[in-house]
Amino acid sequence: MFSGRWDRVLLRDNKGRIFLDVDPELFQKLLDYLFVLRDSTEEGAIEWPDVPADKRDVFDRMRVFFGFAEYTTEATPAAA
Repeated sequence: MFSGRWDRVLLRDNKGRIFLDVDPELFQKLLDYLFVLRDSTEEGAIEWPDVPADKRDVFDRMRVFFGFAEYTTEATPAAA
């Protein structure tokens, strides 16, 4: 996404910063997952974060959009 290939289509603010129109709470969950994945020494799969049931579909679409769908084949767990 940030390789330069998509520069013409990425939304930017008046200072040239990239604007991502995503749910901040869900994006933070995705970032937190990536930090855990990066720092993990576990051999097994890292579980995706709990996401409220009413936001699960949005989170799954966001994962696909950012290219992380292949990291799991299991459904995103619902928050209790």
